[in-house]
Amino acid sequence: MCAPDRGVGGGAGPAPARARIIGIDDSVTALEYARRNAEGSALELVHADATAAGLLSELDGQVDLVVANPPYVPDGAILEPK
Repeated sequence: MCAPDRGVGGGAGPAPARARIIGIDDSVTALEYARRNAEGSALELVHADATAAGLLSELDGQVDLVVANPPYVPDGAILEPK
């Protein structure tokens, strides 16, 4: 199984045995958290913009599942107090 994870964030999700999980994030800080949280696992981390054309093109035809959990509030957004 091959499953790229767009916006891996902290990388705390469990990975199935024998799965190739590739965490992609454009945040160096998020990748540092993911690296620590995934210590001892086979999680591969890629520092990149997940929307970039051709990203991971070497996986064409090999991906079984794409996971994404993008941020819900854009950087710099001004939120109204509740």
